[in-house]
Amino acid sequence: MPSTEVPDEFPALEWAEIRAHLFEQLMLDEQWVDEGAEQLTWQSWAFPTTIAVSARVGFEDGSGLEALRVTITTALMTMRDELDGATLCQALNETTAFGSFVWADGAIHARAAFLLNPLSRSLLPALHTAVLTQATNVHQAAPAIAKFHSDEGLDEPRFLVGHPTLGMREEPDELLSIYAGPTCDLPLQVEMMQLWRQAAPLFVEKIAGFGFAAVAVEETQCSVATDSLLVTLTPLDDAEDSGQYGMGVHVSATVNLTTQGEPDPSDLNAFNTQLALQSQLDSLGHVAALEVGEGWVPQLTTFVPIACWAGSGSNIESLASVMVNLALHAALPADQLA
Repeated sequence: MPSTEVPDEFPALEWAEIRAHLFEQLMLDEQWVDEGAEQLTWQSWAFPTTIAVSARVGFEDGSGLEALRVTITTALMTMRDELDGATLCQALNETTAFGSFVWADGAIHARAAFLLNPLSRSLLPALHTAVLTQATNVHQAAPAIAKFHSDEGLDEPRFLVGHPTLGMREEPDELLSIYAGPTCDLPLQVEMMQLWRQAAPLFVEKIAGFGFAAVAVEETQCSVATDSLLVTLTPLDDAEDSGQYGMGVHVSATVNLTTQGEPDPSDLNAFNTQLALQSQLDSLGHVAALEVGEGWVPQLTTFVPIACWAGSGSNIESLASVMVNLALHAALPADQLA
């Protein structure tokens, strides 16, 4: 494994820096922010989103390096039945960028988590992007769920709106419009995606130091693998079909663990809950079922919008390092499913 010795130019990463980054990049209005010890809650509209340091994780190599596990959580609704909750989460996760919707203890939450250390500051743009996409996803899910309940003659859904201190916000934050439509409300960055493709060979070289071997390095995708994982990065750079989250990279980690028969929504929810609630790993995607023969394997998948790395500049070396960071943080938690 590569050395984790921390150079002098990388000071310890603390909550104060993360907080300042969120306030600056999301242009947070203090009127709609409630703060506590190493956490803040943002009332972007009806559903409050909480960003918090949930754990401090020391590295085992004696380097003294410490990571902060920063969680992002937005409560959606209560739902008593586990199978109904797991089935709804499975449907919601199909259009989720970062993290996952999970059912646990009678409620559905959107959850994501980043394990950040002094050497992974390049992931801070991904953190604030995840906050924004999660808040957007929850606010998009609510009216669709309400309509379904109405059409089917079901009881009104019990949404978890408002905040005990901040109350109800009548108008949405303007930032929620960025990822709310069928296409992303951000400028296209075709040149940056072209650079991403150029950085792929260097990415393969760098990630080899973490035990990954190259499987395929092509125009359309880049794949690396260990004995238990196949990690694939697929760029989406079609300006005419960029979708809700715009240009970016789809990251998947397919686990070498075959289960016979049809996947059960409760099984997938159990995987997603395991990743969301553990204390020492990232949780950047959701687990779906990939059909293999007469069975299926769990596949952890996430989409990383270009906004997460566009600030890295046009240096291919820097982009390759960002690719490694994103791949490791998004994919390594899948090893826990094997």
